[in-house]
This record gives sequence, C-alpha cells and structure tokens, in this order.
Amino acid sequence: DDGVRSAPFGPAAMACAIVSAAVLLWRRTRPIAVLVLCGVAAGISAAAAPPGLFTQQAGITIIVGCYAIGSWSDRRVAAVVVPLLTLALLVLGARDDGSDLVEAATVGLAAVALPWMAGRAARSRRQYLAEVEQRLAAAEAERDERARRAVLDERTRIARELHDVVAHHVSVMGVQAGRGELAGAVRPQDTARQPYWVRIWVR
Repeated sequence: DDGVRSAPFGPAAMACAIVSAAVLLWRRTRPIAVLVLCGVAAGISAAAAPPGLFTQQAGITIIVGCYAIGSWSDRRVAAVVVPLLTLALLVLGARDDGSDLVEAATVGLAAVALPWMAGRAARSRRQYLAEVEQRLAAAEAERDERARRAVLDERTRIARELHDVVAHHVSVMGVQAGRGELAGAVRPQDTARQPYWVRIWVR
C-alpha cells in the first residue's frame, strides 16, 4: 500500500496541540515567551508523540510565533536573537532527519525568516499609520487653535472699535454740553427760548 499513513491520535499529541494553540492567545503581549513555549511544545511533540497529524504540523505554531515577534515585540535584541536561535535549531533538526543543508535552510527560512520579516513589515505599517494619524490630529488641533485665535482677535477688534465710537460720542456730548452752558451764561434769552428738555440737559 502506497497510501500516506498517520499514527493514531494519542494523548501526547493532543496535549502538545492544546498547549501550542493555547499559548498563541498571548502572542501580542508576550511574543518571545510564546515562541519559546511553541518551540518547547514542538520538541516534546516530536520526541514523545508518534508522528501524526498534529506532530507533523507543529511548525505552524512556530511560524505564528515568529510573526508575532516581528510584529509585536518591543525588545529589539531579543526580537532578533530568539528567531535566529529558532532558525538554527530548525536547520539542525532538519539535518538530523537526513535533509541536506539546502533543504534544511529552506525549511528554516520558510518557517522563521519569512514570517518574522512579514511581522516586521506589519509593525512598520502600523507605526507609519499611527504617525500619520498623530500628524493629522496635530494639524487639526492647530487649525482649531488658529480659528479660535481668529475669533478672539475679531472680538477684540470689534470691542476696540465700539470703545472708540462710544468715546467719540461721549466727547461730542461733553463739547456740546460745554457750548450749551456757555451759551446760557452769555445769552440767557436764547437759552430761555429752547425746549424744556434742552434747558434741563444744559443745566
């Protein structure tokens, strides 16, 4: 029979699959720890469980972990060193399984380097978008501030003009009152002929 055979689904494979999937919940907050735990689970799966559906696909969690480190890790040194160590371990493991160096390196690059680079690209894009949004917010705040200052300047100008107009009218009233008082003292007969409200105002 040339069909593909797979070992029965056993408790060890199930435990490794559950652990590998569960730790991915913390891939954004603890990406380095997630990758380490996924690597440990994959190693235990390969050593303790017979090759099967979950043990053969254990590398998927390592791929997700490498992407998470590139995308979410803020520790620059560890975000480079840990994937490099993972890459080295994968290449050595593939060599132990009988693969040649080129095939082992290809597997390592596909499982570690490419996901890590994709994560770094996603991180750079998020940072760029955040910077653009910050600049837009700053520009909008500056525009609102300029509009507020323009309104205040216009109010100040109007108040100044009103003050000048009122002061001018008050000055004119004072001059006219002085003239009326002088006229009443010099020519009282003309003042007596004025209406009552004028005589009261002059007094």
